[in-house]
Amino acid sequence: MEKRYKIIAGVIVIFAIIVIALNFTNTTGQATLTQGANYGPIKVDSTTNNCVYLTSDDGWDVTKKEKVQYFDVAKGVTEEIEDHCFPEGKVVEYHCNDAGREVNRLVQCPNQMVCSDGICVYE
Repeated sequence: MEKRYKIIAGVIVIFAIIVIALNFTNTTGQATLTQGANYGPIKVDSTTNNCVYLTSDDGWDVTKKEKVQYFDVAKGVTEEIEDHCFPEGKVVEYHCNDAGREVNRLVQCPNQMVCSDGICVYE
């Protein structure tokens, strides 16, 4: 009976390690979210490679502007893109994921803030 508990405990430990490893390897950015902002889903651009930050990684903070560079496989060129405003007070946030792909998400600025030059600012 004791051997059975050790096996079960070992399986639980291995499972926990796998879950923790997956959470660390699949993250993008520092996950510094802006309080009150409404974040849309993360979209991965599968046609990009070699994504790098040209500014510091802001971790999805919509009060800071970020710029990334990546290789567009479909076009065969290196491109740069930075956070920018989208209609209705939204910001398009760009990042690099662990696989080297450009990822982005649409974020609604918090209440009483508007998008200006790629960041959310108070009105």
